[in-house]
Amino acid sequence: MSKAVIATAVATVLFSIAGVADGGVSWCQHDDPAYVEPRRREQGISNQDVGSKVPCPAIADSQSFPDQLVLPMPCGRRMVFRRVAFRLEHTLDQVQAHLGSVPDTKAADEAMAAVSAAINGPWTDSVSGGFSNGNGDGLVRSYYLGKYEITELQYDLMRRGLLKPGAVSEKPDDPACTEYAAKVARVRGTRVLPAVGVSWIDAVTFAHKFSEWLLVLDRKRIEKKMAPFMPWEQSAPGFLRLPMEVEWEFAARGSIVDSATQSRRFYGVVTEDQQLRTPSLKEIAYVRTALEPPPEGSQVSYIGRHLPNRLGLYDMVGNADEIVYDLFRPTRPDKLAGQRGGYVVRGGNAAGTREIIGVGYRQEVPFFNYRGPIRS
Repeated sequence: MSKAVIATAVATVLFSIAGVADGGVSWCQHDDPAYVEPRRREQGISNQDVGSKVPCPAIADSQSFPDQLVLPMPCGRRMVFRRVAFRLEHTLDQVQAHLGSVPDTKAADEAMAAVSAAINGPWTDSVSGGFSNGNGDGLVRSYYLGKYEITELQYDLMRRGLLKPGAVSEKPDDPACTEYAAKVARVRGTRVLPAVGVSWIDAVTFAHKFSEWLLVLDRKRIEKKMAPFMPWEQSAPGFLRLPMEVEWEFAARGSIVDSATQSRRFYGVVTEDQQLRTPSLKEIAYVRTALEPPPEGSQVSYIGRHLPNRLGLYDMVGNADEIVYDLFRPTRPDKLAGQRGGYVVRGGNAAGTREIIGVGYRQEVPFFNYRGPIRS
């Protein structure tokens, strides 16, 4: 299915380890490939040597609410998040977001146009964040969304039972990680694929298990008088979950969500001189074609190979579907309404047509068919 994206509702992490992980392989080779790949190419480093020759970026103190946060995972993996922030006047304020797509009034088939409008039409909603902090310029609230699609390597931790709370450490040399490490070693360079074949229940379970694993790790750190990886908001620890649909699209649009931009299918990208421009689909998304087939044995391509949006988020459209937390509801001009149905995937995928893929694209997926759970 899915580019399984996880968002933090009220979660960031304090992670003090930077650079090269145990064993001489940098964590960012597989978990922050868009940082590593351009440096590998600039320096002419082979895929075989990139893990030991490209040092990872320093990891910021999460208590300062940095733009990029890193969560530890078992067996030396990390997960990178980007901050989505709002400047507000009061704690309960929200940002009004104009979302979806403006329908094509020139469509030849009126019936199909009506169906499309009910699925992908314009709607509005409000959004805020679970973190709050003041920096002298007023109140700022924020949440964090995964910088990349959840990767095969990250998701495989759950498949192998390595996300059991307290059972496996964050160190890559943990004895429980031996077989898993062999799989990681077979990934050449930054050629990391997103997790696919994931149901909504799988994705929710992944976030649940990852949260539990982090909380156990933090309890041990607190007992040793060490700072927890997961910061707290008003005396409560953070946690991970799937993003709500409005959170996903607000972030996908790079937080530009006024009525004048509602018809835009693609998010803006930042130029070298810090100007915002609208890219082509090819610049921001992978879509399968005869001239650009996916890697052998895969339906999707490597993460982080296209331009990010202005918040630093990659692959928000195309490649693998994005699962969100909400149940599907039809759109109407002012909001989502009507009967709730299956779960929602956003952004389109590598097998989609170029005419529909975009930040406003949404699709309903039933939880089950007669064979069992549906994995997107």
